[in-house]
Amino acid sequence: MSSTFKPKVALLGVNDLLSKNISLHISNQFKFSLIPFLSSKVEDDIFVVLIYHAPPLYDGLISLQQIKRSHPNVKIIILSSNCSKQDIVVAFHLGTNDFLFLPFQPESLLHSLNRLKSNEDLAANKKWWVNLLPSFFFRKKTRMVLSSPVPQLSINKEPIQSTLVLEEKENLNSNMEVQFLGYFNLSINGEPLPKCPGKKGKALLANILFHAPKPIHREILIKRFWDNSTTDSARNCLNVTLHTIRKVFQKIAPNEDIICYKDESYFINSNYIIERDTKLVEKYWNEARQVERTQGMHAAVNIYNKAFELLKGDFLEDLPYERWAEKERERYREIWLVILDRLAAHFLECGKFEMTLNICEQILTKDNCLEEVHRRLMKCYFELGMKDRAIRQYHKCTEILMEELRIEPGLTTKTLYDSIIAK
Repeated sequence: MSSTFKPKVALLGVNDLLSKNISLHISNQFKFSLIPFLSSKVEDDIFVVLIYHAPPLYDGLISLQQIKRSHPNVKIIILSSNCSKQDIVVAFHLGTNDFLFLPFQPESLLHSLNRLKSNEDLAANKKWWVNLLPSFFFRKKTRMVLSSPVPQLSINKEPIQSTLVLEEKENLNSNMEVQFLGYFNLSINGEPLPKCPGKKGKALLANILFHAPKPIHREILIKRFWDNSTTDSARNCLNVTLHTIRKVFQKIAPNEDIICYKDESYFINSNYIIERDTKLVEKYWNEARQVERTQGMHAAVNIYNKAFELLKGDFLEDLPYERWAEKERERYREIWLVILDRLAAHFLECGKFEMTLNICEQILTKDNCLEEVHRRLMKCYFELGMKDRAIRQYHKCTEILMEELRIEPGLTTKTLYDSIIAK
């Protein structure tokens, strides 16, 4: 007797309650499996992967990007109850096929799965997903001043409702929002800049914006971007590239020169208020460390989370060969690792083992030789009743350290392993 073929749906990063709810409603039409951690292998027969996106602790966009790289033909549906409009735009840019808001009706998920099953490309209907956004996504952004500071929130407590007096400020300047972390992005007064022609143009623009408001001398730019060209050729390349960038700017700011030139130096027009994600990361990073020193980690967790939310990828991830960016790339990667390390240590101490597992897995994607992170994974697996995975994690750690560094695990790691074996 032949059975009806059921496509396989994999659940990645979802909690137990949501997993049971989903499997209950799709089991009649689809097989399902669980991918509990980012490093788990995605099977070749997977039809759709459901990714739970709950920033900052569970960044589903990282999972989306990695799965699309290794399995470009796998369909993706993002599930989220806490995300920004930018996250949604980035998700579709990275290749998701649908985006469902939680809590959702089971019929919505089944409808989406069946449309994918019938090879109907949801993304082909340009911006169809805009109709799914909550109304607050479309409210006009207003610059605001808080008359009193927002109280710090504890990760173990319910959010505190505070009364804030909001005052609109007349904005006499134009706003320029720049994203350096992850893929380079620029918007002026909320309008994204059209695609900048060529990587050289994007790199030059990013360099001028990163150093703004400080002017950059023409010869520095020539040496930085056309060091192997003759003087005349390099100056011509610089002029042509800047002309191309200015033409792009004219499409959204036709009556103003955004890149100015004076005393043989280039700089951003002072009428623009530049808001950089890197500056915000620095702000939250410094604030979180200060709060941790004076009030303890429990008071700093939410501030660390704010910094982590902005660290969406490496510095200028889409320009990996720009030498001038290498120092900043290493700096923000180190901040990313330290933030996750502090959060992992805190959540392990609080007994939040699943959160700790997720964070440690993310850390190892950047640096798999961190022995302390392997030990945390071993502890979490053991506390969650997965002794076999704790043992495998030790052997995995041993193999990586030997292959990468030609060393064995330290005494602390071996002692932890022996204690797990003995229990």
